[in-house]
Amino acid sequence: MSRAAKKSELQLLLDRVEQFQKTRFPDQTVQSKLKHLRKEVTEWLNNITDESEMADVFILTIATAAKLGFTANNIIAIAHRKMEVNERREWHAPDAHGICRHKEEK
Repeated sequence: MSRAAKKSELQLLLDRVEQFQKTRFPDQTVQSKLKHLRKEVTEWLNNITDESEMADVFILTIATAAKLGFTANNIIAIAHRKMEVNERREWHAPDAHGICRHKEEK
């Protein structure tokens, strides 16, 4: 692989996660990955300082993206586009749970 074609750290991790997932969980669907992700988010909520739970959430997120065919560059580009949308939006004050939701666009 040429120096110009060197993979990013995110792509290397995505490749590693994807290979692990294909080997260990070949029949897992996108839906089952997302249900597992929901479980891991709850575990992280219950122990917010646990970096292992944060890692589980991140790994399952990129595993699901990989299952859908996204690359690291796709994920980054999509996140940047979504941030552009978020930055243009107006936001409500936090609700009782501290959640800020965007105002509906007119």
